[in-house]
Amino acid sequence: MKILHITPTFFPAVGGIETVLRDLTSHLRRNGIVADVLHISPNNKHRRQESVDGSTVWRVPLFPNRLIGVTLPIRSLLLGYDLLHVHDPQGMALSANVLVQGRGKKKLLSTHGGYFHTSSYSLIKKIHWQWFAPAILRQYDEILASSAADRDTFETKAPNVRLLGNGIDVSKFISVDHSSALPATRWIYWGRLSQNKRIDLLVDTVKLARDAGLDIRLTIAGRDFDGLSPSIQARIASYGLNNYIRMTGPLSEADLLVELAAHTVFITASEYEGFGLTVVEAMAAGLMVICRNVAPLNSFVVPRKNGALIDFDSSAADLASINLLGTASISEISAMRKEARATALPYSWDSVVKQYIAVYDGLMRTKTTR
Repeated sequence: MKILHITPTFFPAVGGIETVLRDLTSHLRRNGIVADVLHISPNNKHRRQESVDGSTVWRVPLFPNRLIGVTLPIRSLLLGYDLLHVHDPQGMALSANVLVQGRGKKKLLSTHGGYFHTSSYSLIKKIHWQWFAPAILRQYDEILASSAADRDTFETKAPNVRLLGNGIDVSKFISVDHSSALPATRWIYWGRLSQNKRIDLLVDTVKLARDAGLDIRLTIAGRDFDGLSPSIQARIASYGLNNYIRMTGPLSEADLLVELAAHTVFITASEYEGFGLTVVEAMAAGLMVICRNVAPLNSFVVPRKNGALIDFDSSAADLASINLLGTASISEISAMRKEARATALPYSWDSVVKQYIAVYDGLMRTKTTR
């Protein structure tokens, strides 16, 4: 079987879709399936072919943008594959080009949270979701919802929606050793520094906890996508927290694993997640998680069992939840670490990839009508 994964972003860019695609294609190849990548983006200035991790990767331009863009002719490339797996949260230009040029091919879509995680282009999104998304989504033979929240959202616009979440590299994170008895006051955030991740609220939460007497120390690691570092650093300084909040910038994989071993809690104030990849990775590494009480994150985090759910509004309720976690005994922390890892284990790619292969096999047995 030959699968072509079509995406608006790919390595060396860093993010959720990029990580999922590299891991998924790698595990598909281990199972004897050809898994290549077609990266279509306005950032690609010319068509070229590369090799990444054993997969063939085509980089193809999109003109003028990802919302209403047109790509170069790609039909001859698409015809060389049995199945087209599109990773298109926007459901706009990328899907339109693939659906037109991939006529007669089996096609499925992974949702990756859709496009509802920010308020950018809100009017365009509303118009598109109401009037154009149904026609586009119904052209796919299968839609794979990355979370239960995605499933509920996309089921209102299209048939053939099933829940199939992402996997994580459990073996990498399970190797993190927490042999030292650290208190639950050593926090870390890693991921994008972007507007929707609300890094400012992480700083506010540290101030809230420290003002209440908790010795919270936070490490913030990740690439700054929205130019937020100066404002975050100014916020830290204004609160007098320079000795307690550290910003490292992006970390290598090896350095990240070292940092995870030196922390007990992963905290994120993200306003929206399509799956919550970093949350599950943190749990696999044996970290408790503090996050918002929103789907799909609240399907992973159970207060006092493997973390805490808060509103990030500096309220008394938030402080009470943080205090319960922050004052946990060493034995309680050990139990919560074990629970966190148990929560993450079902999302190992070793088992999740088999679910993808089952979907592919089933789709190949059906008659193509689109």
